[in-house]
Amino acid sequence: MKTIRDRIARWSLVGLLMTLAAAMMYTPTASAHGEKSQAAFLRMRT
Repeated sequence: MKTIRDRIARWSLVGLLMTLAAAMMYTPTASAHGEKSQAAFLRMRT
């Protein structure tokens, strides 16, 4: 019985670490406040 608990604990830890690694690598692009969201005549003034 102890070996099954150890396997579950080990795979839970592996799953948690993989989830954290995937979350750290995920970088969404910001498109709402960038220069591209402004009109062309506003971008050319500066």
